[in-house]
Amino acid sequence: ASKSIKYLRAILEQLGYAQTAATTVYVDNQAAIAMVNEDRPTPRARHIDIQHFALQEWRKRSIVTLQHIPGVINLSDAATTPLGWILHKRHVLRMMGYYGLSSM
Repeated sequence: ASKSIKYLRAILEQLGYAQTAATTVYVDNQAAIAMVNEDRPTPRARHIDIQHFALQEWRKRSIVTLQHIPGVINLSDAATTPLGWILHKRHVLRMMGYYGLSSM
């Protein structure tokens, strides 16, 4: 997702739309956020090759920032995580454009 953000930001720059603030990426994995916010690999991630820490550099350069989003309101969970029927229905309805309909 961050590579796509970086690409889209470059296109917007070329079109004359200056990107002054970092783009926020919503992540429901707090361990991933901690790994990016560290200036070095965390002890549990020392096996990961250093080339995969580009997000740390992009965060320092204010290209992206990571922000936590609880799984209960993370719409992408409906496509990537096995959910109970209530949460799945809530996410799918929201993805289809039904907002604020508490009766469904």
